[in-house]
Amino acid sequence: MPNFLGTLSLGFSLLIFAGSALTQPAHFSFGAFGDTPFGHSEIEAMRALVASMGKVAKPRPLTFTIHVGDFKSGAEPCSDELFTARHADFMESAVPLIFVPGDNEWTDCHRPSAGRYSPTERLRKLRQIFFATGQSLGRRKIALTQQPVYTENLRWTQGAVQFVTLNLPGSNNNWLNVQQRTALRGRDNREFLARELANAQWLKAAFAHARQERSAALVLAFQANPDFENDWARAQKPREGSGLRFNNDSRDGYASFKTLLAAEAAAFGKPVLVIHGDTHQFRDDRPVQDAQGKPLANVRRVEVYGSPFLGWVRVDVDPAAADPFTVTGSRW
Repeated sequence: MPNFLGTLSLGFSLLIFAGSALTQPAHFSFGAFGDTPFGHSEIEAMRALVASMGKVAKPRPLTFTIHVGDFKSGAEPCSDELFTARHADFMESAVPLIFVPGDNEWTDCHRPSAGRYSPTERLRKLRQIFFATGQSLGRRKIALTQQPVYTENLRWTQGAVQFVTLNLPGSNNNWLNVQQRTALRGRDNREFLARELANAQWLKAAFAHARQERSAALVLAFQANPDFENDWARAQKPREGSGLRFNNDSRDGYASFKTLLAAEAAAFGKPVLVIHGDTHQFRDDRPVQDAQGKPLANVRRVEVYGSPFLGWVRVDVDPAAADPFTVTGSRW
């Protein structure tokens, strides 16, 4: 007599297997670049680089690309005209383009060569030009979730991977020591403290959302190199007999972020890819440590190329893999 129960069981198993295969998150690819163009001579090169990313076909087209900040040099003017011109360049991208603000676009705009602008006013202008629609830039758009007030902080999902951006710029995250505050006519650190709190809330919410959605991985993009190795802190000399930890009340403007990232990534337990720019050299390593100084194996850092070494980074993603990110640096 035929084993109908066995046949039924086998058929049911095959059905489950086929259903699982159909619901596996699809592979996708995205690009990342930044710290360009610096000066007029790099504008055409940057435009050609963006156009080339839009033409990638193998092994698959890019789903989107991320510019991790500094679309001008620190010496160029932070003018409305320059901001508008760069927005127009980014809108020409054939694939959706997500922009992350850098220090050259706002925190350093007080410099004489940059036009002596108010950094907070320039940040408001960036929000008006680049973050007004709740969508990416580029000819094709993707919808983005924005943090209230800090609309440059973004979140979106691709496949089973959570993406999140933070306004975490260079120049020590806009923390000003006492000499800087005096030289800058009494500017204080209220902007830093408010944004530090907002960034912490946004990062916590992103990890919570990733856990709720059972995301396979999380990708975090921002501009600054936050010195994961803590070389800056070790180089400071404490002043004997004072209540200050460092001379002239300096502090690591990224310290609280690094502590929070390590704690959230450890609790998440799944792959985390951190992408940033700022120091203009391609890196692909795992420098993030937990509170005990032990490297976190699930956190990988990629720094993009930067002026004058132009290029971009391709990330191929297999959400079902134990290590879902294949990173390829491409010098331009």
